[in-house]
Amino acid sequence: VYISKIQEMMENHFSLEQLGTKIRLGIATGNNDAFIIDGQKKQEFIRKDPKNLDLIKPILRGKDIRRYSYIQPDLFVLLTKNGIDVRNDYPDIYNYLESFGEKFQTRGAKGKHWTNLRACAFLDDFKKEKIIWIELTNTGKFTLCNDEKYLLNSAYFLISPDGIETKYLLSILNSKAIGFYIKTIAATSGMGTIRWINNYVKEFPIPKIPKENQDAFILLVDSILYTKNNRVDHKVDLFDAVINGLVFQLYFPDHMKEKQIDIMQFVEKDLAEVMQDRDFEQLPDSEKETVINQLHAKWSHPDSEVRNRIKLFAVRSPDILKPILGSK
Repeated sequence: VYISKIQEMMENHFSLEQLGTKIRLGIATGNNDAFIIDGQKKQEFIRKDPKNLDLIKPILRGKDIRRYSYIQPDLFVLLTKNGIDVRNDYPDIYNYLESFGEKFQTRGAKGKHWTNLRACAFLDDFKKEKIIWIELTNTGKFTLCNDEKYLLNSAYFLISPDGIETKYLLSILNSKAIGFYIKTIAATSGMGTIRWINNYVKEFPIPKIPKENQDAFILLVDSILYTKNNRVDHKVDLFDAVINGLVFQLYFPDHMKEKQIDIMQFVEKDLAEVMQDRDFEQLPDSEKETVINQLHAKWSHPDSEVRNRIKLFAVRSPDILKPILGSK
């Protein structure tokens, strides 16, 4: 009974699809052996002609994507999209592709010319700020990607809809609440792993809140991204727990107030004290570390209202928060 009750309460918001979110699967090259090259091959092409770099772009596979981070492999895609005359303008790349023989040249999944990648209408979206994730995983692994990086079709990406900040959306997608929600709507792969495909992800209900209310989520995500990039992962769990609490309050506001486990006002108060109207992204690294340490110390302290309310989530909410927190 509690599963359908939780689902119903969460669905009191517009879905990603209803909000107009662009969700895309990574590109299918039609032949990864030909179009995906390593760093050594990239250098070889650049030595022959620096112009070849125009077509050589970094690529990410699903398995390179983690929660709040990704690991860039030494792999690149030859982005020979339609409209590019590879033979005349990039002869080195043409000769390389030609070496794959007739079977490659007569393949089905190709562009206008056999040297072109199969058509893809949204290649420009890879240049934008986006949220990327791996398709097959039991826990959501979403992260931010600001750079021009292309994804293979074992990964997805989305462009945040109007009015919803990308980092705010990222905090919701990585939350325990969404991890629980997908299990109520998704089928698994043959191996029992959840498939985070467009069909399910587009159904995720996303609380649309004013920009100023998104700031606390954004600051916490900034802190996690910074700690991940600088390999101080032991700090992440606490920030994660605070984000989960904030997300719970978006989905179950009355319930949490009634049980006296709402944390938003305490989190915002602590953030205001530590930040003092500064912008986290503009701070030098040393100050970012100070902010993270101060917040970590605050929320680890036995007198912290935030910490103590988080500890009561499962106890005071056995029908709603406990099942979500216990869901693997």
